[in-house]
Parts: sequence; structure tokens; C-alpha cells
Amino acid sequence: MNLDESDNSSRIYYEVGGDWEPNDGDSQKIQTSVTMLREAIVGGVEAVLATICRWTCERRWCAVLLLEDIAPSELRWLDEVVPQFYDWLSESMQTQ
Repeated sequence: MNLDESDNSSRIYYEVGGDWEPNDGDSQKIQTSVTMLREAIVGGVEAVLATICRWTCERRWCAVLLLEDIAPSELRWLDEVVPQFYDWLSESMQTQ
């Protein structure tokens, strides 16, 4: 994957509205989850799967919807290399 240098995953410093915060009992802010997802994308498909399998379905979808707003090219890359990616968001996954 070739990410634009200005699109550095460690530079996500923004405020997320309450609408994006999943109500899943996890105290971690959704912006942190999105940062984790973006870092996992750089690590490849296995890193993405390892990251999202720890989250609830609701958190996965919130993170992906927010990612679509802030880094659509990264989401498109995922969609291209992992055709089942959106299926994974709704699946019940167990931590490996």
C-alpha cells in the first residue's frame, strides 16, 4: 500500500462527535480505535484482522464509518485487498 506521507496514522488529532462513540461498554474513545485501525492497515491484512477481532461489532462499524470520513483511500485499499472485509465487521470474532 502506498500512503501519502501527509496521511500519517500517528497524526490523528481531532474531535469526534458523540454520534460516533459506540455504546459497547468499552471506555476507549473511537478516535483511538480509528488510530489503531489505521496503524493496522499499514501492517497488512493480518494486522487488521487481529485488531478488529478484539472489538464489538458496533465499534468496528463506528471505526470504519469514521475512517471513511477521514481516510477514504485507506478504506478503499482494504476493500480491494480484503473482499470479505465488510462481512468481518458484522461477524462474531474471537481473540486469537
